[in-house]
Amino acid sequence: MRTEPAWPSTDEMRARLTQLQETAPPTGTVDYVEPPRPVPTGERSKNVLRPERLSEIVGQDDAVALIQRFIDTCQRKDLTLDNVLLVGAGGTGKSTFSHVIACEMGVNVYEAQAPVNADTLLALRQVMEDRDILRVEEIHLQALSERRGKTAGSQPEGLYALMEDGVLPTAAGLLDFPDITIIGTTTDEGLLPDSFIDRFPIEPHLVPYDETALAGMARWNGDKLGVVVTPTAADMFARASRGVPRQVNNFVKNAASLNDDIVGTEEAREVIVSLNHCTLDGLTIDMQRMLTFLYTKGRHENAKGDVVYRASVNTIATAIGKSRDSKAIALRVEPFLIQQGYIQIGQGRVLTDAGIERAKELTA
Repeated sequence: MRTEPAWPSTDEMRARLTQLQETAPPTGTVDYVEPPRPVPTGERSKNVLRPERLSEIVGQDDAVALIQRFIDTCQRKDLTLDNVLLVGAGGTGKSTFSHVIACEMGVNVYEAQAPVNADTLLALRQVMEDRDILRVEEIHLQALSERRGKTAGSQPEGLYALMEDGVLPTAAGLLDFPDITIIGTTTDEGLLPDSFIDRFPIEPHLVPYDETALAGMARWNGDKLGVVVTPTAADMFARASRGVPRQVNNFVKNAASLNDDIVGTEEAREVIVSLNHCTLDGLTIDMQRMLTFLYTKGRHENAKGDVVYRASVNTIATAIGKSRDSKAIALRVEPFLIQQGYIQIGQGRVLTDAGIERAKELTA
């Protein structure tokens, strides 16, 4: 296992940046930026539920197998891993995959939030080593066409040159950069232009987690936390998690905090319903409120005389206590309801037949 690189002092960093400034044209300036510290292999996470090896990841078998082959080849030939793009909803394992890859490669990982500006990259150039990993969270923010509030130094072209040619464009010219891997994570690949996506040769397909995989995850988490999660309780956690591993983790952590040894059916119900205010099929309190509001307050007759249950997204947001925050509805409430076939988006948000039945059950 490689040792952590020596950390330069602040004075050394300022001296290096001063040298670069002196070689730049008179109009070019470089602001000092404290570089991120690396996350050594043995200190990746204090979260005991986060896997450290590919063999510990539950589900995502195809992605795990693909990444394992790439890592094996890199280690056998002493190569740097190609850039990786990880796409998925929040809580589905993008951060976990990033850290597991670094752990398997035996390298340091540095983390940055997009948009990453030129000053940050210049600081990273001083401390990163060949084969290290830079994880850029929400990397689509680097390429948004709407640039209000963004500086010229955070334009995507800087990352383009680094990813494709291994150099960093500056006012002083092109500077060599360590041969690193960039792992980009995003919740919305559609916001990335093709020119950005094409610079990620490795894009494993992260599929939605099914209940079998999530139940296995719940039992594994219980073992890590020193409690036994019964198969029935694991199935309950899996069904209520809406396909999100992070939600399973939260359920099991809650259960372990409330129980010393065994988590069974009653304990699982207490965690899901009483503590987290979810239904056993995963509807959060806001999802329940949206369905019941549409059913009890959104009744209308259309031009044909048919009864429909609908309301605007702003009306729904206000009704369920989101202060007309339609973005919160679009991001956190309605996606699962659409996936379950309970609502449709047309003239506002409309209950489907299945949604009407589920709302009736909630109001019974």
